[in-house]
Amino acid sequence: MYDYSALMLRTFYRILFVVLLIGTLSVYREILAPPLLEVRVLDVGKGSAILVKSPSGKTLLIDTGPDASILRALGSALPMWQRRLDAVIITSPAKSAAGGLPEVTIRYRVHTLIRSATRDERFDLGGGAYVDVLWPPPTDTPLNTANGSLILRISYGTTSFLIQNTTPRISAWLSTLDAHLPPPTVSVSSSTPPGTYTSNGEAVVEN
Repeated sequence: MYDYSALMLRTFYRILFVVLLIGTLSVYREILAPPLLEVRVLDVGKGSAILVKSPSGKTLLIDTGPDASILRALGSALPMWQRRLDAVIITSPAKSAAGGLPEVTIRYRVHTLIRSATRDERFDLGGGAYVDVLWPPPTDTPLNTANGSLILRISYGTTSFLIQNTTPRISAWLSTLDAHLPPPTVSVSSSTPPGTYTSNGEAVVEN
């Protein structure tokens, strides 16, 4: 008489072996993979939100979109168990950039929240990656919403991402102020389609 229980046991062990093998290979691939800077433009409707993962594993969120749609976007971009953001930078008080901030601070533990900064400030992301503030310059009186929005440059090795939502006049000023800098590898604004961009030159635009 054929022993079906023995067959089922062998099948179970084979499946378990395959699962463990795939898991082990995934872990080794993650460990041995070269460190990357990843910049992901999130889909939050009529607003802006950019998720940055540094080579050291730190997670930075730039802007939070206009509303609670940021939670759905972050849920798709982050592992389901991650409930911490190393930093959140708000580039403008406008609703399109900061409207989803209350929802983010309720759902996630935010280690550092940056609402304002001025030119020449630098934030270290670890692993050789950093964020430079290019705009606005220090002023005696606050600039209006349009002229006071933060413009950031994220750099890692020879790769850089320019994060901006700016006017032609400010762009002209920056072209003079930052003439010594190499042009950014990728320029990201509110019109950039959702997708992921990495420091190895890969770009995957989501449909």
